Amino acid sequence: MESGLRSRPADALALDEGAPVQYLQQVTHLADDRPVEYSDVWIHSGRLRVTSLLVLR
Repeated sequence: MESGLRSRPADALALDEGAPVQYLQQVTHLADDRPVEYSDVWIHSGRLRVTSLLVLR
């Protein structure tokens, strides 16, 4: 079944073969630590810089 979406992240991001890409896997939790969302995120390395903040409990 064809969904109309590009099947490979490299195609969706219009990346050349061998171009660098950032991959982020994340889970979002509610305040009581129940998971509510899971994401696989592919980022074109030439278009976006990713920073993060780590909070220790």
